[in-house]
Amino acid sequence: HVYYTDERLKTFQRTISTYAQTPKDWVMKFEELLNTHSRPPIRSLKTLLSESERIMGNIPEAQVLKLYLDDANYWIEKVQDILSVKQKNRIRNRRVSIKELVETSNSKPEEIEKLINEIPKLSFSCPEVDQLIEFANEIYQFEITVRGFLTDNGHTIEEFYDMIDLGKSFGVELQSVEFLERIVHRMSWVNRAQEILEKSDNLADFKAILDEGYAIGSKKDKELIDKVGLKYKNGSYMNAKLKHFLSLPSLSINIVDMLLNEAIGLPIDQNVMKTFEDIKTKHAKSLEERDQIYKVIAKNGVEMFSLRDQKQKKLTSMPDFNPELYNQLLSKFQGDENDIRPKYSIARDILERSRQFLPSNPSDPLDNYLRQAEDWLRRSKKLFGKTNAPFSVLKSHLSTILEKNY
Repeated sequence: HVYYTDERLKTFQRTISTYAQTPKDWVMKFEELLNTHSRPPIRSLKTLLSESERIMGNIPEAQVLKLYLDDANYWIEKVQDILSVKQKNRIRNRRVSIKELVETSNSKPEEIEKLINEIPKLSFSCPEVDQLIEFANEIYQFEITVRGFLTDNGHTIEEFYDMIDLGKSFGVELQSVEFLERIVHRMSWVNRAQEILEKSDNLADFKAILDEGYAIGSKKDKELIDKVGLKYKNGSYMNAKLKHFLSLPSLSINIVDMLLNEAIGLPIDQNVMKTFEDIKTKHAKSLEERDQIYKVIAKNGVEMFSLRDQKQKKLTSMPDFNPELYNQLLSKFQGDENDIRPKYSIARDILERSRQFLPSNPSDPLDNYLRQAEDWLRRSKKLFGKTNAPFSVLKSHLSTILEKNY
């Protein structure tokens, strides 16, 4: 035996009754629903339509009801789309721009107003009607709150952001939110403009903040815009002047220092400024390298002169020639990798680089040492009859003579 509960038996009864209905019975239920409700619930109408699909026979009224429900569902779906976006935005609570909001939701106040205006024309009732009216009232109350908020002064940027977040949570493109964003943008610009005016030396920063100020600044920002614009103008003039001097065939370090002093406190293109700073660094490095050569020469000058003296005494067979001192000095200045004296080519390069940014080509003590080396090289080549030969050939001849003497 099979036993069912009373509720289960009632369910069976309703199901069997549905299938046992005739088209006439269905029409009577349909008319009864319309007569008892000025606006029948959409759920009841959908239930009737579902029952009609299980009845054998043609029911013209059911076909009319189906077309009507298609239109009703279209209206309900549009409302649900708007309400679902509101719910998603409130869950996310993101700080996005109005444009980004529009990309994720095409809801506009006009669309909501249109749906509200269609409510009196609806022949059915559904929860979405009350939900839409409540939603529209929330927006209306928000607009009133915004107007009151803007009449008070002294709000912080964070308070503006809180109000903007609340407006965006509706998921609707509200002009009041866009207006609040413009105010926040301007407040942010004022803070950044003042910071750049006081701290930045980058011409690009001034150009960007000035263009932004022209786009969003208000009348009360004119003084700040003028200050930024004046500093940008002076910086642009100075920047053009620096670029002009860089284009000249030569540039002295004195002019570089003068221009850098003149540019103090002005915004300059960072690439241009880096070029001038590189010139100063390069010149300072060459002077340091030149001074280091002086130190080496000064440190070993006495011994080098002593070596020359001993060589001369050896050649002239002087009685005070000191072979031990001579060999000791000779081993120290062999011209190999252990010789601390700078190479001629390196010393010449350093001297030329130290003169690169000088106003003229002044004489330098290092010139005397280099000329001595050049004179010695010419005399040596002439001695071997190889005046045009490279130094490698002369070195080979000297090495051969040295080996034979030893």
